[in-house]
Amino acid sequence: MLGFVSLVGAASTILFGLVPALRASAASPGDALKRGGGKLTPRKAMLRPLVAAQVSFSFMVLFVGGLLLLSFRTLITMDLGFTRTDVILADVEAKKRTGDAVQASRQWLDAVLRIPGVRAAGLSGFALLDGNIWWTDIQPPGSAQKTQYRLLDVSPEFFDTMKMRLVDGRSFDVRDLAPKSPSVVINQAFARLCCPGENPVGKHFWRNRDNYSVEKEVIGVVRDAKYDQLRPPGPPTVYLPLSDFGGALEVRTSVDPKLVLAGMERALDAIDPSVRVSRLRLQSTVIDDMLIPERLLAILATFFAAVALVLASVGLYGVLSYSVVRRRKEIGIRVALGAQRAIVMRLVASEIVLVTLAGLAVGLAGGWVLARLAATMLFSVKPSDTASLALPLGALLLAAALAALPPALRAAQVDPMAALREE
Repeated sequence: MLGFVSLVGAASTILFGLVPALRASAASPGDALKRGGGKLTPRKAMLRPLVAAQVSFSFMVLFVGGLLLLSFRTLITMDLGFTRTDVILADVEAKKRTGDAVQASRQWLDAVLRIPGVRAAGLSGFALLDGNIWWTDIQPPGSAQKTQYRLLDVSPEFFDTMKMRLVDGRSFDVRDLAPKSPSVVINQAFARLCCPGENPVGKHFWRNRDNYSVEKEVIGVVRDAKYDQLRPPGPPTVYLPLSDFGGALEVRTSVDPKLVLAGMERALDAIDPSVRVSRLRLQSTVIDDMLIPERLLAILATFFAAVALVLASVGLYGVLSYSVVRRRKEIGIRVALGAQRAIVMRLVASEIVLVTLAGLAVGLAGGWVLARLAATMLFSVKPSDTASLALPLGALLLAAALAALPPALRAAQVDPMAALREE
């Protein structure tokens, strides 16, 4: 990699430095002495198209980079349907447990609640967003096609622990933990699927299970929540009462989870030696791990956008500074004839206005094409959104203004007498 970067750097230096070097070596001393300052020559006028191209390229990078940053911001701030902070997850497995699994679960959860810093605790068949999927299908009323939906068995404390808001009906309680209980809690997406326009609480539906069907009764409705992926909307989900001991333990704390996590493993081992507790982790860590590709893209986009902004600023500053040097005598004459400093500054700064506008026009078209190619990487962000355009446009215009300010101030401070004496 070091060799490749060195090769590219050397090739770029030679390629872009060779033409000016050859032009300088071919200059005639007599012509150079006779030539005075003034307007730009046709060769020097080529600087403007080059800088316009630089501005357009920078805007394309800023535009696509801004889209990736906005997409990442939307991902990390979106509503998951449950809390993403202050929750510890653990895998729980009963090695050699006998007796009533439901009663054992109640006793074990009560013991977990006695751990210092624990506010709520619940159990589920597996943790949300942990890579597991349990699904089956249902045939909605009036539809000839079956639709997939997700399932998850949970304890009565699960919804409170994960802060999943109940919108109708009730949650599970002890009476729903009996074997073959028909009670289920559904989410809003499933309610729209099975009972469009109706109150689903009290409704019955048939769940396909192996070679037979089981009748279920809806006792409550909770908000939609992410299940196994972050990008898609929360799928239709049915929550069943957890009748077995084991799966995932969710623990919500009232203090920093990392402080509780340090001593929690020892405390859990002491509760019941027959229960194996493994993979202690934070819910926020699980979500962060799912966002590693998007985070990497956002970091790279920020870096390249910053580089592009600096290059555009340096290019604009260089062209404008060169123009001020070339037009020093002209500026001195204007000042001697009574031109105000503000007029001189506007005259100098106006040279890069057309260059910047032309670069922005071309860059916007190119950025639009690149944004369409990168559409699969975006989440809830469109190239036509106001923020998507305002962010790179404002950044580039601000950079152009800052680049134009020093040369414009230098032009306004030109001494007419000193400028007129120059040959």
